[in-house]
Amino acid sequence: PAPASAPASASAPAPVSAPASASTPSSQPSISPVERVRKKLVSLYQNCIDQMIKLDTTYDFSYPVTDAIAPNYSSIIAHPMDLKTMRDRCLTYTSINDILQDLNTIVANATTYNGKNSPLALRAQELYAKWREVLLKRQSQENELQGELQREKEKEMEKEKEVKSIAVDSSLAQKTFDAMLLLVA
Repeated sequence: PAPASAPASASAPAPVSAPASASTPSSQPSISPVERVRKKLVSLYQNCIDQMIKLDTTYDFSYPVTDAIAPNYSSIIAHPMDLKTMRDRCLTYTSINDILQDLNTIVANATTYNGKNSPLALRAQELYAKWREVLLKRQSQENELQGELQREKEKEMEKEKEVKSIAVDSSLAQKTFDAMLLLVA
């Protein structure tokens, strides 16, 4: 079978980065602490995947595989995956484990399409080890951010409880006032 990747000679653009905002911070709506931490996590995941793309010097796994590159690929591989697609999915990842699952899919696809001992499958396994190292180096940073995210979510829930409690107290006060008006009338 043909390789399940872009040709080694293909010129690939630099990793995609988030667009710079033209507005000033004061003109942007404020974001919640939960959203602020979530953005930090997404940025962490994007940085990890950017490093992985740099490790894929032949771009074999950096971009989607097409049937033009690998005949019948779409009929053989049910769940295609590549690093650019992963980069685009960063908002959906909730942990490094989600990224590892997609990396496993890349290796499985290379093995399924090309054969277990094919050069491309072996390269996928070799890169997987390096990609995993990138993630493990960032594990403690992710753990800190996940802890911060959890604390911010708990604070948010406490604030919601306080607001509901105030609303109930306000409602009771209004009913009491209305009852007193009826007694006076």
